[in-house]
Amino acid sequence: MANNFSGDDSCKALWRFESGALTVDSKGSNTLTAVNGPTGNTSDYREGACASQHSRSSKQYYKITDAALPSDFPFKSGGTARKGTYCGWFKFASTTGNQGLIGKLQCSGSCGVYQYNGTFYLDWNSGYQSTGIAATSGVWYHVACRMDLDNLFSNVRIYRASDGQVFTYAKTTWGSFNPGAYDFRIGTFNDDTNAFDGLADEVVIFNRLLSDIEIDGIRSGTFPPPGAMFVDAGGLQAVYGLGGFLQTDAAGLKVVYSLNEEVVAVVKVDAGGIAVAYHAELPPRRIFPVPNPKVRWQSHPRLRTFPVVN
Repeated sequence: MANNFSGDDSCKALWRFESGALTVDSKGSNTLTAVNGPTGNTSDYREGACASQHSRSSKQYYKITDAALPSDFPFKSGGTARKGTYCGWFKFASTTGNQGLIGKLQCSGSCGVYQYNGTFYLDWNSGYQSTGIAATSGVWYHVACRMDLDNLFSNVRIYRASDGQVFTYAKTTWGSFNPGAYDFRIGTFNDDTNAFDGLADEVVIFNRLLSDIEIDGIRSGTFPPPGAMFVDAGGLQAVYGLGGFLQTDAAGLKVVYSLNEEVVAVVKVDAGGIAVAYHAELPPRRIFPVPNPKVRWQSHPRLRTFPVVN
């Protein structure tokens, strides 16, 4: 199975790190610059037929200048996208020291995720936060980092392939900032030090907050998830996984949906200098009759009812 990002306009970049095309963006025009010669590994990978091999001692990484990024790329300086999700596969050859993974890292206006001495960290405007999630060498991890610069929160969802465990961490008390005009990088901090040591594969960037369902779909190769509906208002994003069936006959149309909601953010209110984070519960389901659309061969509309979730 393979992911299909072609129909999602919020997907701004996809680097698959295939042999002979390590710097190619398969979704957009964000061609990377390879620094110090990262190489392809065709024997150990998670997607396609190759992964990118990085040596910490050789400071191998990829970059693209902020000026080269499109205006709606997440966290571009002066850009329009102030929400975003970074996803990628990483396997550490060692976990010594700081190792930059994805983003603008350890600079003024930084935003991204890195690893330090065996623990994943979030980076935010030159500040940092330990997630408490362990990083072990020799194991593939699917790392997803979600950030919202307006609601001042970031979180990670990390899948460990060796045993299928999922780990999460969220921080909702960051200070405000605007992204700086620094390079976007994969595999190092923005000071050209603290490089990643290991393998990277299928790094994909969105300018919205992905749901857990979508993130899990990416790492399992089933993106986009079947039948999904998204609601985003007031800082709250929810996803409804739609299951059920559609049945059509000459008498009319019957539709049954089974909906499972998932909240992926919090609503924050800041008044008088006091910030409060609320866990947002979705409203109860309501069912009410809705007229059925007129069928062409009928002389008058027939009334139908079906479940509607509000």
